[in-house]
Amino acid sequence: MMQAIVRAQLEMPFRWGVFDCATLFADPLLAATGRDPLKGLRGYPAAASALLALRNHGYRSVRDLVIDRFDAVDPSDARDGDVGYPRPDYIEDRLVSPLILLGPHGFTRSESGPVARCRSVLFEVYRWRS
Repeated sequence: MMQAIVRAQLEMPFRWGVFDCATLFADPLLAATGRDPLKGLRGYPAAASALLALRNHGYRSVRDLVIDRFDAVDPSDARDGDVGYPRPDYIEDRLVSPLILLGPHGFTRSESGPVARCRSVLFEVYRWRS
């Protein structure tokens, strides 16, 4: 199920709050668990409103949201459905979402298109609380 949602999302044109990097990691987890990692944050139409939504919920960045709503796990224990960041400089942009892990890769997207990274390059991994 998660793979199908990720594939379908990646095939859609980027659209803030609908088909973006945050919905790419959150929608599969919502479908699998019935709980929304982006609860209270959906509906932003642009980058500025996404940042404002984060701030209104007490977060400085998407990474702050992930740290608050997910549990950190050792990258060597990463499994499908976990999310992660590949390197420290990757998270300097406050709107950068983590990659969702499926198989040997992690996936995210930008306004330029889909992004895939090998799971082995992750330095931070988080698991959705079940």
